[in-house]
Amino acid sequence: MLVKLENIGRYFPEVDLFAGVNLQLNDGDRVGLVGPNGSGKSQLLAIIAGETVPDEGRVERRSRLRIGRLAQEVRVDGGGSVRDVALAVFRPLMELEAEIRRLEEALTHAAPDELPELMARYGAAKDSYERGDGYAFRARAVAVLHGLGFGDADLDMPCARLSGGQLNRLGLAQLLLQKPDLMLLDEPTNHLDLPAIRWLEEYLQGWDRGFIVVSHDRYFLDRVVNQVWEIANRRITSWPGNYTRFQRDRHKQLEQQRREYQRQQEFIDKTEDFIRRNIYGQKTRQAQSRRKMLAKLEVVERPTVDTRRIHLDLSGVSRSSETVLVLDHLAVGYGAPLVRFPFEMTVLAGERIGIIGENGTGKTTFFRTILGRLAPAGGSFAWGRNISVGYFDQKMESLTGSPIQEIQLLDPLAPEGDLRTFLARFGFHDDDVFKPLAVLSGGEKNRLLLARLIYGRHNVLVLDEPTNHLDIPAREQLEEALEDYPGTLVVITHDRYFLDRIIQKIIRIGAGTAELFHGNYSELEAWGARRA
Repeated sequence: MLVKLENIGRYFPEVDLFAGVNLQLNDGDRVGLVGPNGSGKSQLLAIIAGETVPDEGRVERRSRLRIGRLAQEVRVDGGGSVRDVALAVFRPLMELEAEIRRLEEALTHAAPDELPELMARYGAAKDSYERGDGYAFRARAVAVLHGLGFGDADLDMPCARLSGGQLNRLGLAQLLLQKPDLMLLDEPTNHLDLPAIRWLEEYLQGWDRGFIVVSHDRYFLDRVVNQVWEIANRRITSWPGNYTRFQRDRHKQLEQQRREYQRQQEFIDKTEDFIRRNIYGQKTRQAQSRRKMLAKLEVVERPTVDTRRIHLDLSGVSRSSETVLVLDHLAVGYGAPLVRFPFEMTVLAGERIGIIGENGTGKTTFFRTILGRLAPAGGSFAWGRNISVGYFDQKMESLTGSPIQEIQLLDPLAPEGDLRTFLARFGFHDDDVFKPLAVLSGGEKNRLLLARLIYGRHNVLVLDEPTNHLDIPAREQLEEALEDYPGTLVVITHDRYFLDRIIQKIIRIGAGTAELFHGNYSELEAWGARRA
């Protein structure tokens, strides 16, 4: 046993997160913690880590349990380079290394009577160094940094120059190198591109200790977890297996619960009708007996629906020409070509195109080019007729005002009540519609940009990481809407579940070039495996 939760509850004045939680985590358990944004996932991790005291219940931890936690935002104390910060995890080994060098120097100048004690100390230090894997820790640190996307040129970069995403990756590297008994990971795939996510999956598959991971990446959860803890309706339920099995089992349970609830409600209605008709008649005793029976009946709980889900409708767009976009040996970049597309390609109405590649390879530069914000560095592209393009920029820099202001810009004459009703479908209720942009969370900004796109009724959507900041229910709702969308999609995303469900063709960008593949992500991976 690593951690045991007994009747845990966590409450705030405005919301009760969860109550009556009884769970146990054992060695080797790989838990995926899922639930809507704001349901209490980070609070549960803080309770397990001992950073937060639950409002009720108790937490039992194994004696001398070493817990390591990766927060969503990482700060690195002190200066030094990327390599220095990663190696700081091994400070005891480096101190032992220095001690071995001092002893080696002392042995060269020692008097004969000093040699036995020095040799004993030297042997003990060498044994400790070898047991701590001292000859491999530097190579291990570099391998983890490489796996998480740091190149050789990045290793000596001062940490003061790192972006927020790079700091998060460095914090994850530190945690993996520490190898705690229990690892708590809060959105570890944020800021990772696909190669780094795949590397992390393989690394965690070989992890021989316990971990709990909060992630909205369903493909990642499928590959690394062996059970799922779901936070829903102020409860936490444990399910065996990976995310796909959890979805299947939960759906079966909900369907069974709905049937049982409906059968019981029909029975109750029928019984109550009998009681009303007969309580004062000849069958009074039967009616009284049935009333007592109803009072003792164990009521089946009504299946609950998450009311915070967003509601998207992408229908009703105007029809574009059959040819939507033509690429003719296009090259994109700032002056010199960054990426060349060495093919001719015609995007037809209704097609779904996915763009993948490592960070910094030119995916967004491609979008800026076809949107007319950057001149081609070679070749050409052309849009068809009757094209209305809606653009989702992952930095969300096009947003300028509150939710109500953003939609009013699109339709200044629309009644405010109609706009408020529309925004409520995206989770903006009551005074939320007047929130200044500066106080909106990343998830709220994402939902607002989606709302603006949908209100515009565009027949082509160009989406740059549209699932960032969305929880799993919101991602699933977006996918359901896009499946029914009659227009054309061109999407940059690292979300492989999304790529499998929505995309028909993939353009993979890397090493200055692009290649076109007909199929979704899993089909691309299978094709690559056959070629290997």
